[in-house]
Amino acid sequence: MSDLVADVRALTPTEAAQLVVPSSTEIATILHNLQVRLASSLRGRAAEARSRLESLQQRRVLRLPWERIHDLGRRLDEMELRLRRAIRNRNKAHVIASPAWPARLESLSPVAVLSRGYSMTEQVRNGQLVTNAAELVIGDLLKTRFGKGQAISRVEEVV
Repeated sequence: MSDLVADVRALTPTEAAQLVVPSSTEIATILHNLQVRLASSLRGRAAEARSRLESLQQRRVLRLPWERIHDLGRRLDEMELRLRRAIRNRNKAHVIASPAWPARLESLSPVAVLSRGYSMTEQVRNGQLVTNAAELVIGDLLKTRFGKGQAISRVEEVV
């Protein structure tokens, strides 16, 4: 049945081997073609690598590596100068405003707040400031501080 399908028929095993194995000239031609393709591919890769190298050589950072460092140094010096000026100007502003500080601090003092008519009340049993009437119980002793002096009182009613 294989004889009916085959395109070529070999009468002897030697003839069959000769038909299956390519000739030395065919092998030489195939090798030559592969050699040409390989050489062409290597030339292309070398040209690409050369092009990339030339591109890298054109970059400023590789042509003049210290120039970038000097540029950054100059920029840092300029920023330092600006910072020193800003600090000096800020200090001048604080010196000008400094006479007002004692009066402002005094107005925030708890004693100054009390002298304006406010008072502070704390529970005698635990010393906690009273901030909500709901914290109190009838009979609690309270100590109230005023601008001048203090008073002890007892809770009679919580409203």
